[in-house]
Amino acid sequence: ESTIRPLDPWGDLEDDG
Repeated sequence: ESTIRPLDPWGDLEDDG
């Protein structure tokens, strides 16, 4: 959950979080 993206607001799909 480092960067909030439009596709993954939780940052679990693209970002490592």
